[in-house]
Amino acid sequence: MKKSYLSGATLLIAMSTMVYFLYLLAYNPKIIEIDSPMKVDKKVYKIGDTLFYTQKYCKYKNFKIIDFERTLVDGYSFSLPEAKPATLPLGCGETTRDVQIVLPNGVNLEEDFRIIITITYQVNPFKTQTVQFYSDKFKIIK
Repeated sequence: MKKSYLSGATLLIAMSTMVYFLYLLAYNPKIIEIDSPMKVDKKVYKIGDTLFYTQKYCKYKNFKIIDFERTLVDGYSFSLPEAKPATLPLGCGETTRDVQIVLPNGVNLEEDFRIIITITYQVNPFKTQTVQFYSDKFKIIK
């Protein structure tokens, strides 16, 4: 009789653990919404200029940011200088951020550019969630 209780308890614990892990893997919370395209302060920039972009957002949950990347895109992708992500409070709001326009030599300046921002959050020990948003198009001149 005692063996069957022990077997049943072990089986219940194992199944509960498995259901919990499946829940952690399937859990897909709404973390943040940012209006895309984000507004930029001008339509034309020179190499070396500082571009300001405005993010209108609603943040629903706080999770640790494990990766933050800003990329300049015109058909090709160029990483922009590293920056710390903004610490946004829960709720809805608006913030303005800046980025320096840095391009390698030989880039075709006839294309329209935009900034793409990618943030990866650690939702739980087993899952990450990536959010991506982008700016209005703009030109870069010499």
